[in-house]
Amino acid sequence: MKNLEELWGRIASVTKDEVVTAVLKDEISLYESRIQPTGTGYLHDSIAQLRRRTEEILSK
Repeated sequence: MKNLEELWGRIASVTKDEVVTAVLKDEISLYESRIQPTGTGYLHDSIAQLRRRTEEILSK
């Protein structure tokens, strides 16, 4: 999260967790848009992991 740390000084109106979860949710949406009927099982795995990470952050 080095890039986020550097950027964080310029973001003052939201918490770091809000920024991280927003980015994760954007990635989930992007991955969902790329799902095809076959050959994209890896995207389902990635989406599940991103959702777990989002839940982990929100449950702090």
